[in-house]
Amino acid sequence: MKGIYFLDLFLVLGCSRTAKNITSYKTTTNIDWLVGYWVRTKGKNTFESWTKTDEGYDGSAVTLVKSDTVFRETLRAYNVDHRWY
Repeated sequence: MKGIYFLDLFLVLGCSRTAKNITSYKTTTNIDWLVGYWVRTKGKNTFESWTKTDEGYDGSAVTLVKSDTVFRETLRAYNVDHRWY
């Protein structure tokens, strides 16, 4: 029975910590540092490009292993009420 109470307490504390992390994003209103061309060369090569638009930021990324594309994504970041999505 003590184990169940401990588990409940653990879940409650864990949830409150997650909520605290989410609210930390509210204070960031400018992520212009993201604009540009980024390269990760450790292990797989990942190339990421970001541009600023009227609505927020658009990006694209490609991960290569040797000359083969193994992952590709289109990205978008936009701000609503001081929260980034």
